[in-house]
Amino acid sequence: MSQTTEQILALLKDDSFPSMVILDGEWGVGKTHYIKNELIPILEVKEKKVIFFSLTGLSNIDDFRDKLISSVYLSENLDPSLINKLKDSAFSILKHTSEGAGTVASILKGSTGAVKHAMLNRIADVTVILDDLERVDNADLEKIIVGECLQLINEKNLEFIFVMNGKKAKIDKAMVEKSFSDRVYFQITNQEILTIAFQNCVYFDKYQHIIGREVNTLNFSNLRALKRAANRLANIHRIITNDKIIDVDPSMELIIKDVLRISYLHYCLGKSSEEIIKGLNDQSRLDVILNPSNPKKDNQEDEFTKYRTINVPSKKIIEYCSGKAHLPPLINELGRLPIKDDPIDKLMFSRGYTLSKTEFSDSVQKLEEFIFEDIEVPISKWFEGCDFYLYLLDQEFIEGDKIVFLNQISDLCEEKNFDLLSLENRHQSLKIYTQVILDKFNNQKEISTIKKVAEDNDSLFEKIKKSWVETDIEIYNKFQHDDFINKYTSEQWFKVINNWSIRDIGEFADFLFNRYKSINIRDFLGNEKNTLIELLNLLEPEIKIIQPSQKKGTLQLLINAVKAGIEKL
Repeated sequence: MSQTTEQILALLKDDSFPSMVILDGEWGVGKTHYIKNELIPILEVKEKKVIFFSLTGLSNIDDFRDKLISSVYLSENLDPSLINKLKDSAFSILKHTSEGAGTVASILKGSTGAVKHAMLNRIADVTVILDDLERVDNADLEKIIVGECLQLINEKNLEFIFVMNGKKAKIDKAMVEKSFSDRVYFQITNQEILTIAFQNCVYFDKYQHIIGREVNTLNFSNLRALKRAANRLANIHRIITNDKIIDVDPSMELIIKDVLRISYLHYCLGKSSEEIIKGLNDQSRLDVILNPSNPKKDNQEDEFTKYRTINVPSKKIIEYCSGKAHLPPLINELGRLPIKDDPIDKLMFSRGYTLSKTEFSDSVQKLEEFIFEDIEVPISKWFEGCDFYLYLLDQEFIEGDKIVFLNQISDLCEEKNFDLLSLENRHQSLKIYTQVILDKFNNQKEISTIKKVAEDNDSLFEKIKKSWVETDIEIYNKFQHDDFINKYTSEQWFKVINNWSIRDIGEFADFLFNRYKSINIRDFLGNEKNTLIELLNLLEPEIKIIQPSQKKGTLQLLINAVKAGIEKL
């Protein structure tokens, strides 16, 4: 039995005061959990019925009386003899009633005020726990309800426990002193909060120390909010553990910190998802490196400063943890997470001091080889590596000049063959926090993308030269609603067509007929019109000098398809 329960029982037993007690605690700290799981089971051992209901939403005293009568007479422990007494007395006005709960319901529905008062006066040997007094309609109603309970107590062996957030209640101090034996403040330790909030979570035992440390750091004592965070963590943990690429333990350490701080900011500090996204997405943590003459920047703080870490949570996870999105994020929406057996990821996702001296030294060497020596590199990870390397220089984990390194990056880009596939990889959300490096990344991405598109177009055209039949389906799938014909000049198309087989020409004609069938096709493929016009001007003189043949007939079908396309566009 907890000290809180001992205090409540002692106060209820003290005959020198009314048997009315306040259990006081802020919203969400676990009062309801305590009442249902500890207080009620102990009270039920006594020879009294225990009734527990919320006062939320009550607008007048009749609402309260109806709810009290219903809770007492419609409870599972209803005494049949009490119903018989009701039927034999003032309630005989109801000529046709059913037994038990039906009788009480009928009485409540049709009875007068006098009848309800009679029912109230027959209530005895009951402990009534009333939750949320501060949530009733107004301050006057709070007083009236307390006064009503005080009147009912007289010689009825009734007990009332009011569960409330005293800071929010409107009832005045004089009324409290007159009506209640005392106020018991609900207290719960952080460890008890953790045990309750995470009791059904399979991941809790493994990550308990991380969760506990973060809860203590945040002073996260709202049990209701913590339970929501625990449930969201459970869903995300299931997603991560089902993935074959993600390194689960370091990923969970990041996700736990994200989910808890987002939940705390939203449910305890009242921040919206938009405010959290903006507040935590600080991409200027190293801007002071580039502006050493601005000392204020280094000391500048705002209300989100102490909640920022080196890891910036993704927009999707913020929206999920703040209740804006109800379905858990997909694996690719969780943000940049470490990959298994990757020493560079291990370094970038560590706090530096968590690695052994050998691990740290080896990982830094791998990172330097990746940045300065490797030629074939994934573009997003390379710039992430540069950003983290700058962080290591700035914090003096390693020797080197920050400004010199920043000036090297452009020259290093010239040496690299950047792999753009990493931009599409589901785990490669950017982990770049320095604006100057982010700008360099965006510039290089544009350069590399243009280069890659040109290379892909050239590679595709080489395949087209050999055979249209072999590339027809690939082109249809890739460019169904995107520009394609104008990627190459009319002269290139004319030369290719002259070298194609008759079947290739026919299939190409069929492709064009089908390509421009849609009514609104101009909205998607209008840029192809000029290339088609130029191609038609090359084909028409050519066909005139060809004798009637299978090839000439097939070319005529192609010309008809080109004309139809021009007309539609």
